[in-house]
Amino acid sequence: MFYNSLILKDILRVTPFFSIVIPAYNRADFIRETISSVINQTFRDWECIVVDDGSTDNTKEVIKELMIEDARIHYVFQNNAERSAARNNGIKHASGKYICFLDSDDLFKENHLQVISDEIIKTNNENVIYFTNSEVLRKGEIEVVQSGKLFDDIFMFLTNNPIIPARVAIPKTALKQNQFDEDIVVVEDLCLWFKLAIENQFVQIEESTVLYHLHDNNSINLKNNAALKRLKGLRLFKKKHPKVYIAIGKDNFDKLLGETYFSFMKYHIINNKKWKAIKYLIISIFYQKTTLLKHKVYVFFKLILNKSIPEYHQNIIN
Repeated sequence: MFYNSLILKDILRVTPFFSIVIPAYNRADFIRETISSVINQTFRDWECIVVDDGSTDNTKEVIKELMIEDARIHYVFQNNAERSAARNNGIKHASGKYICFLDSDDLFKENHLQVISDEIIKTNNENVIYFTNSEVLRKGEIEVVQSGKLFDDIFMFLTNNPIIPARVAIPKTALKQNQFDEDIVVVEDLCLWFKLAIENQFVQIEESTVLYHLHDNNSINLKNNAALKRLKGLRLFKKKHPKVYIAIGKDNFDKLLGETYFSFMKYHIINNKKWKAIKYLIISIFYQKTTLLKHKVYVFFKLILNKSIPEYHQNIIN
C-alpha cells in the first residue's frame, strides 16, 4: 500500500514528552533563531509545531530549511486568523504529553525543557501547570527581571504577575476543554490562565529559562495601541465567562482595568491627545484608587499645565 509522505510521517511519529507550539506571522527575521533555541535544548524528547498564520514574507522558506535539519519540526499553514487561533491550531496538531508555547521572536534557554521535565517528575501530579521565570532581551542585552513569588491566591498572583506563554508547560489533557479565546487578543494568555486556574494547580519554577524579546514591533508596544485591544479583551472575557470572573474577584479585575486605562492614557500622551489622556487617567484612578496615586496626580497636573512628560514621549512598552 502506498502512503502519502505526510501521512507516513504521522504514522511513524512517536509521542514526544513536549510539544512546542510556535505561532508565526511575517517573522522571517526572527524565526530561525527562535526555532534554533528549541533545537538546542538539552532535553531531546520534543516536537516543534510552527503554525504559519498566513505570512506574506519568506517565513515558510526559513522554516522549511530548518525542517530538513531536524525532523522534529513540523509546519502548519493557516489563513491569517491571529495568534490565539494559531496556538489552538498547534494544540490540535500536537501529540506531546505537555504543551509548551513560544512566540516567534522569543527564545528558550538551552535548559528550559530539562528544568520543567525535572519538576514534572518531582511533582508527579497530572493536574499541574508549570511556569518558569524569564529575562528580557532588549537590543542584544539581557535584563534580569524581578519575578513575583507564587502565593496561595492564584487569581491575585496572576493579576499582579504577567506570565508570557513561553514560560508555561500545560498537560495536554488540561487543554481539551480550555484553549485560547480566538475573539480575544493581547490579553488572551492571561484569560486562559484564569480559566485553567479553576481546576488546576500552578507550580512556579524559580529558574529563569526564557528570554522575552522586547523590540519596536512587539504587539504590546504603545504605538500599536495595545491597551485598546486589551480593554476589549477583558470586557469580552467578563461577558463570556461570568463564573470565572466571580472566581477572579472584582478587586483583581478592576486592577487589570485600571492598569489598562493607564496604558491607554500613555498611548494618547505620546500621540499628543491631551484631553483624551486626562479622560483615561481619571478612569484609571476610578478603578485603582491607591495604586500609583501620587504619580497619577503628578501626570494629571503636568497634562493640565501643558507640561512635557519625557518618560512618555518616546516609544515605550506598556
